[in-house]
Amino acid sequence: MQKQVFTVTLLEDVIVSQRAAMIGGHNSLDYLPGATLLGACAARLYAQLSEQQAYTIFHSGQVRFGNALPLSDTNRFGYPMPLCWHQQKSGEAAIVVNRSQVDFKQLQAKNLLNYQLEKYPERIQPQQLRSGYIALDGRVTQPAPNLRMKAAIDPKTGRAIIEQLFGYTSLPQDMRFGFILEADKEVPKTLFNQVVETLNSRLQIGRSRSAEYGNVMVANADWTEDDKTRQPETKTQEITLWLLSDLALLDKWGQPTLLPTTQDLGLPDGQLVLEKTFIRSRRYAPFNSHYRRRELERTLLSMGSVLHFALNKPTEIQSIIKKLQAGVGLYRQAGLGQLWVNPLLLRTPQPSLETALTVETARAPEPPNTPLAKWLLAHVVQTSQAQVIEETAEKWIKTLRLLYRSAQLLTSAPEGVLVGPSPTQWGRVLELAKTPNLTATDIRTLLFTDERAICKKHDPDWTTQIFLEKHKDLQNFRQWLQQQVEATSDEELPILLSQVARRAVSLARAQEAKKTVSNG
Repeated sequence: MQKQVFTVTLLEDVIVSQRAAMIGGHNSLDYLPGATLLGACAARLYAQLSEQQAYTIFHSGQVRFGNALPLSDTNRFGYPMPLCWHQQKSGEAAIVVNRSQVDFKQLQAKNLLNYQLEKYPERIQPQQLRSGYIALDGRVTQPAPNLRMKAAIDPKTGRAIIEQLFGYTSLPQDMRFGFILEADKEVPKTLFNQVVETLNSRLQIGRSRSAEYGNVMVANADWTEDDKTRQPETKTQEITLWLLSDLALLDKWGQPTLLPTTQDLGLPDGQLVLEKTFIRSRRYAPFNSHYRRRELERTLLSMGSVLHFALNKPTEIQSIIKKLQAGVGLYRQAGLGQLWVNPLLLRTPQPSLETALTVETARAPEPPNTPLAKWLLAHVVQTSQAQVIEETAEKWIKTLRLLYRSAQLLTSAPEGVLVGPSPTQWGRVLELAKTPNLTATDIRTLLFTDERAICKKHDPDWTTQIFLEKHKDLQNFRQWLQQQVEATSDEELPILLSQVARRAVSLARAQEAKKTVSNG
């Protein structure tokens, strides 16, 4: 098989709409479909080819223009998030923002489970990870599209046409994507090189190309494709397929299917295991700008879906990989039908990630020594601290909500009966945190150790028993609050405690309000 990897850099915003409708909102895809790259190449190369050459490159499926998926800040290729991964809906997030040097998102493997292999207890509500792209080093890319509103202009008057307001969402300028061009060994080398040379240039892709959108630069890649053939065993009866692109399949009657059989995929005899299968689907009718019309509607399994099959007898895993490496299903020339057989990332309940590469960042220049520069720098620092405090307060309240629920279950209290610190008690904490001229040491003393401390050791509300699966060392509300306060810096404590106490007052009142609603 012939391969060439490319990097696509957006020189302008690019519009790649999820649907080709002329009315309604236009939501952007978060990747560049292979059909878009195929079309851009065909616009330049098609007229230079013979009929047979054009069919081989653009229609036969022997040459495949892969989807361009986001590259991470460590220059690793991102794969669609597998739908078998779940996190706790009210627990710690599986994807967090790391702000140590530059902002980037990192997967926290300990905070998620592969639902093919293990599940949370019934009392924990799971949340499926559905968005973003995961690199093998754990970096997560979640493109944030831009939205611009526009008005149609009357060419006769040069003024906006009444009731002709519309908007586009677009992928932002400077984003980097990677894609793979593949060709079967039967395709002549000279023909493949001709396609590579055509792609190595500036291209116009997407919608509204005649305006300010769609300009991209395609170049041979400086990143390396991950090895998808490495397997720990030689034979297997369990096959997991991770869809790296949308998949269009037909059943034995020639109809689109969303529950494929092993025969539909060209696998040895076996059965689809629904308990270990996680799929999403979509349908759309792509618009062909050359024909100026829509093509046939496509019914697809969405990228990121995970299929699991139990084969009737052990089979050589490498033979399956070799059979499926060119993709399966329809429209393979446009990047559909790409998958990963038994990926190592999905073989354990919590993924085993590679070590992330260190990203060298340029040293920031020293700010000018002027009053304005000093004020701006102080404002940026203050804003950043406020954001960190806001996020920390939100985490405290999430845990506090779980503590109230735990206390209510342990005491078998009915709905609407508050078990734990009351709104008045949290109001005293708020008043203490807002008292001027108090040091952090004073606050800790007046909270826990003073004779008239707010959170006394023997206060029945503060010492209500609790139990959390992830915090088995916690015994009551007082112990939890003391741990949080002790772990907070002296500088942040007054502000953070006041924010938490204010929200805790509302939370405690909401717990009491449930009784009023039920009685009403």
